[in-house]
Amino acid sequence: MAHDQEPTPTVVPTRRPRWRRIAVVTLGLVGASALLAVPAIAQSDGGDRAPTPAPAEKIVVCESGIVDHGDGIQTSSASAERVPADAPVPEGCTAP
Repeated sequence: MAHDQEPTPTVVPTRRPRWRRIAVVTLGLVGASALLAVPAIAQSDGGDRAPTPAPAEKIVVCESGIVDHGDGIQTSSASAERVPADAPVPEGCTAP
């Protein structure tokens, strides 16, 4: 048995389906809105926050200055301590 009919070519669509383009555009818009929304949320003031209480402690930094040990050797040191917030700052120290 011989076939008298020639095979017909199959048409292959060259365009992407419409749903793919819609999905890409939608994802792009969602991504762009997230890039704009996240910084705005981070900077927003809640408005209903309670005032922050005054700190109970402060940090005092005391520096020794430069000490010459001879033979060209010089050193310097500093120490930091937490003290009550109402404590006076010792002479030669700072409370940043």
